[in-house]
Amino acid sequence: MSKKVEIEASCPFCGFNQTVTFYSSVNVSLEPELRVKIFEDEINQFVCLHCGKNCLISADLLYHDMDHKFAVWFCPKGEIPEEEKKMSEKIIKAVGLGDYLIKAPITYSWDEFKKKILEFEKQKRTH
Repeated sequence: MSKKVEIEASCPFCGFNQTVTFYSSVNVSLEPELRVKIFEDEINQFVCLHCGKNCLISADLLYHDMDHKFAVWFCPKGEIPEEEKKMSEKIIKAVGLGDYLIKAPITYSWDEFKKKILEFEKQKRTH
């Protein structure tokens, strides 16, 4: 299941604060349209109501493809905190989801994130 959250975000260009909705996780097996939105740069981005610039929300995002059994993290601020990793691993094991979620690679830029998704999809098509 995908998870949406509302937050107060500051525009990195002018500092204006506004309420925006972002995804902390997307499950493209259940909501395939979210994959399209990622590749069209329509997820976790907002237009500043003050200056009109397009802004990427600097928040972690988990891309989860249950059908092809892979996941990729987008972590623009760096590594996932250790306590968050441990909690995620406990939940994944308790629910019985695949190890691929625990081993999901971490990416640090939006372009790297999309590239890694495409790499996994290509591997799945050739196997």
